[in-house]
Amino acid sequence: RGANRTPPEVLPRRAVLQAPSAGLWTPHVRPGISVPRGELLGTLNDSTGVRVVLRAEASGIVLHQRLMGTVATGTPLIIIGVTPAP
Repeated sequence: RGANRTPPEVLPRRAVLQAPSAGLWTPHVRPGISVPRGELLGTLNDSTGVRVVLRAEASGIVLHQRLMGTVATGTPLIIIGVTPAP
């Protein structure tokens, strides 16, 4: 049993996306999916009505995502395990 399983990939580098300002965070991805660089990760609407679109700075696998809700400046929103370039 389990002898044919592929070992998990080790992703030594992480990219952490933090809230650039306080506001209402709405994620557009979920943990476990692969995202290319530039992919829409979510939006942040601040108290003045400004909507900030947040995109992946690197390609990788979404390891963690903060659920929708109000966040403070600097709150970690998404953690990506960065996949090595081919």
